[in-house]
Amino acid sequence: MEIIRENNKIKVKSPYNTDFVRKAHELNGKWNNPYWVFREETAESLNSALVEIYGEGFEEVPRVAVEIDLDAFEGTEGNELRIGGVSIAYRPSRDSQVRLAGDTFVKSGGFLSSGGSRNYPEVTWKPGTILVSSVPETVTGVPGVKVVDPAEERKSKLEVEKERLLKRLAEIDATLANL
Repeated sequence: MEIIRENNKIKVKSPYNTDFVRKAHELNGKWNNPYWVFREETAESLNSALVEIYGEGFEEVPRVAVEIDLDAFEGTEGNELRIGGVSIAYRPSRDSQVRLAGDTFVKSGGFLSSGGSRNYPEVTWKPGTILVSSVPETVTGVPGVKVVDPAEERKSKLEVEKERLLKRLAEIDATLANL
C-alpha cells in the first residue's frame, strides 16, 4: 500500500478491495488512477478504514509470515481468499487461474483449474493445499492460519523451488534419453 500526503490531500494506492471502494465513496474519495484521493479532513476515518480493511493504515505495521491450511481456513468469500481484509488469492472468472498476492506462494497442493460458475467464480483447491504469505501482524489469529518462523519460510520457498527444478531435470533427462 502507498499513502502520500500533500497539498491537503491524501492519496492512497492499495490492492483492489470492494469494501475499500465502498468506504472510499462514503468518505467522498475520488478515483484518480492509480490513487484514491481524499481530503485531509477525512484522515482519522480513512486511517480507521485502512486498518479495518487491510490491517494497516498510516503507520507501518510489522508483517509476519503465515502458513495457511486451506482445508481449515475460514476466509473464503466466493472468488477471493482473505485474512482479515487482506486479499491473498482470487479467481477473476470461473475458468481462469487463481491469482496470488505478490508475496504468497503455494507450499503444497494447488488450485483446481476451474471453480464456481460463470457468474459466481470461486477459489477452489486440492485437499491438503497450504499457502505461505506475508501479512500485517494485526490480522493473525484466524483459524487455519499459523505464524511461521522466517527461516522456516525461506526453507519452504527453497523446497518449492527445488521440487520445480527436479521436475525440470527429469524432463531434460527424458528428452536427452530419446535423442
